[in-house]
Amino acid sequence: MRHDLKSLSLPFSALDWAMFESHRAIKLLIDPESGCIVQANPAACEFYQLGVTQLKF
Repeated sequence: MRHDLKSLSLPFSALDWAMFESHRAIKLLIDPESGCIVQANPAACEFYQLGVTQLKF
């Protein structure tokens, strides 16, 4: 499941989103207040062998 960064109310551009999605490095967007994972890129899902929904706990 993928979210548009605009729907997450984060100040990211389309280029930021493309870099997040296509980069081979593991990337997680974490809410600083709650510590919850807001989004994970495909590299993170592959590394942890979990889907985005499972990573967002």
